[in-house]
Amino acid sequence: MSTQTSPLELIDFHSHYIPPEWTPTNTRDMTGERLRRWERIHRRLSDPDALLEFVRAGDIKARVVNIPAGLFTNPGEVATRDVFRRINDVLARLVDDHRGALYGLASVDAFGGEAAAEELPRAVTELGLRGVFLESARGDLLLDAPEARPVLAAAAALDIPVFAHP
Repeated sequence: MSTQTSPLELIDFHSHYIPPEWTPTNTRDMTGERLRRWERIHRRLSDPDALLEFVRAGDIKARVVNIPAGLFTNPGEVATRDVFRRINDVLARLVDDHRGALYGLASVDAFGGEAAAEELPRAVTELGLRGVFLESARGDLLLDAPEARPVLAAAAALDIPVFAHP
């Protein structure tokens, strides 16, 4: 008896995107080769064709994409609620332009309490993003902190995946 299986469909679940018109701030204090390396990374992360390269080649079926707010804030700063809204709006447009090849994860401030949790239903139900991308720590806070409970409760209520990064 033959037991044929379908080919395995691979999906890259950890892909970042930088909107080309946005300027990352995470390189502000870098110099030399480290700065040049990150500039190369930023150029690639800002190129939708680079995100789609392996999908189009058939090497992977799709990519799950997120926009880390930390790329646009100074060390120790927290992105504002408006930054998270803009991130989700831009990502939703990118995903909509490449349906079936790209899927998006909303970004919210994991430790932003009720105010952060309010953005999640909008990003998922109105914008069509499929899960949430959360930074897993801030200073001494981890995702088990009381400050994170409203966001995690909102994700549970929406029945969406939570990607705790890194």
